[in-house]
Amino acid sequence: MLSFDFNSKKEALVEARDLHFEVVSFLRECSSESHIIPSRTLANRIEVAILSPIQFGLEIIEKVDEIGVESIPDTLIERWMNLIEGAIFIGGCTHGI
Repeated sequence: MLSFDFNSKKEALVEARDLHFEVVSFLRECSSESHIIPSRTLANRIEVAILSPIQFGLEIIEKVDEIGVESIPDTLIERWMNLIEGAIFIGGCTHGI
């Protein structure tokens, strides 16, 4: 557990969130009539499949910062570390891994 650096994981998640948010914004701006539905569908899928886990990982890190890692049971920290690693993997960002 001591080798898990929450700050570097937070940086990776923020980087991935910003990248995918830009893509979603671009897709939502699509105005071509033949591409509106596919682009909005893809934007929704990115939000659900990628941005939601990333946001949850960031919320976990915020909670750990707020409470303090030493005050959280080891089993919960281990579960949270796995969720954070999964969000980084899903986000496609290797920074912080």
